[in-house]
Amino acid sequence: MSKQQVVNHLKAMDVYRTQSSEPDTIDYVIPDHVTNTKNGLFLKFSEDKLVEIASMKSGMDGALYTTYLSKLLEQAQQWKAMGCETIIEDEGNAFYLYRNLTSYFSISGSKSRVTLTFMEKNFHEKVYSK
Repeated sequence: MSKQQVVNHLKAMDVYRTQSSEPDTIDYVIPDHVTNTKNGLFLKFSEDKLVEIASMKSGMDGALYTTYLSKLLEQAQQWKAMGCETIIEDEGNAFYLYRNLTSYFSISGSKSRVTLTFMEKNFHEKVYSK
């Protein structure tokens, strides 16, 4: 999907769009007043193609962090059941990385923040094989 197509689809979220530090990214930060946290959506483009989507929940207390991370790890079990390959499962550092034929999926956590990232496989391998 092109950058313009993505912007058009997310028009209703423009009020939450923040200034991105990188030229080929679009960032949104949405406060969640129920849990007193912030939800971030970070989109990365390469050659006008959406190549990475990251969703981050930050500002969580310990109980919410544990619950949220557990739900994402349950989802990872479903990915594995559907044939995703496990690359890393590092519980001590709260970092988990999986892949299938088209994408890499990662879950990472630290203190009060958890990030779920989907990255186009060819882009990931191009960036991380350097």
